[in-house]
Amino acid sequence: MSRLSGIHLGHTQGGEPWPSTGAEAESGPQSGHSRAIRILLVSEGRLGTGIMGHLRLEQVLHDEAAVRSAIEVEVLNVPNPVGISRYLVRDIPGLRRIDLDLQQLRWHAIHSDLARRAFAAREAAGPPFDALLIHTQAVAFGLRRWRPRRVPVFISADCGTRQWRDFDIWRPRGLGTRVTEMLTEHFEREALTAADAVLAWSEWTRHTLPQTDTPVHVWHPGLERRWTGQVSVRREWPPLLLFVGGRFAAKGGQLFLEAVRPLIATGAARAQIVTSDDVPSEKGLKVSHLKPGDPRMSELLSQAHVLVLPSKGEAVPWTVIEALSQGCVVVASDVGANAELVADAGYVGPMPTATELRQVLSDLVTSPERLAELSIRAAERGAHFEAKRSVSRLVEIIEEVRAELVSRAEPSTRDSPPS
Repeated sequence: MSRLSGIHLGHTQGGEPWPSTGAEAESGPQSGHSRAIRILLVSEGRLGTGIMGHLRLEQVLHDEAAVRSAIEVEVLNVPNPVGISRYLVRDIPGLRRIDLDLQQLRWHAIHSDLARRAFAAREAAGPPFDALLIHTQAVAFGLRRWRPRRVPVFISADCGTRQWRDFDIWRPRGLGTRVTEMLTEHFEREALTAADAVLAWSEWTRHTLPQTDTPVHVWHPGLERRWTGQVSVRREWPPLLLFVGGRFAAKGGQLFLEAVRPLIATGAARAQIVTSDDVPSEKGLKVSHLKPGDPRMSELLSQAHVLVLPSKGEAVPWTVIEALSQGCVVVASDVGANAELVADAGYVGPMPTATELRQVLSDLVTSPERLAELSIRAAERGAHFEAKRSVSRLVEIIEEVRAELVSRAEPSTRDSPPS
């Protein structure tokens, strides 16, 4: 069982619960506001093909803004570097081998400058907005020099830069890794300090961020409304074991194969893989190539009995939350926020061997009663990640910060340069 059973997301540091999900939540908190709160989202969402979860934040806010009067949302995507900037973010041969080319720091610096330029152009063009939401801190380096002075600024984060580098997915550690980490974290801390509040996507996320005096709220965007509703009862047998991972090897795909092949051979289970990599199908094993956001993914997760994710590195994986929302039991390695997300709706433990993973899966597929019980828990757990709840909480947080700034009887000047 998860070592963090009972922890629920959507609470602030003080532990306030979610607001109700009725009409009051739909229209937003009752305040002195007579019009919608205008949120400008500066997003890094399209800067990398591997981090597609960032695009979900945009989709959630757009969907919720379309059905409630409390918010209006405008998205400003940070552009990809062009010209010489394109070359400034690339690896440097030779130095890359020992991780001494400062590539991580250069990436953050270049893209943060692109964010600054894009924001300056948008601010000059108007119209005005009530809150600036930046996702993530990766494009907020140097924020204190370009943040608006009279509008509250929020940074949304799913993982600290040092923790992400420690996953060791993108490149191996080398002699220069410590130097890069220290410099990157320095500028990350400056960015978080310059914000009025930080929105950490999980409690685990909060602990991966550099400590500052900026208030931190544990807040996750939640799932779009198309993911919510009645959970299907899984009637087809034997159970379907599902692996989802764009990077097959890094996500533990080979480990999954070694664990499930004997179960397939004995007829105890079926298996399916969703990946962008080239993996051949086998008898009893189907391979699909679905892109992030494909509507068929919800149907697949509603049919699967168990999501298996023995990954080497995760932050706050959307796939886990999606699986839970469909009543799909989760078996995952204890990385990132997995244990916090799954709670008592599955199994989360240290990176297993193929034999250990096979034993856990065998125990599940040979116990229909246990599998059904965990499926119910998964659906209950998934209900905590509904966007209509999370966006209501976001409106509350924005209102709280704005009220605090007003109570100071002065505009927000946290770390702003003197005029």
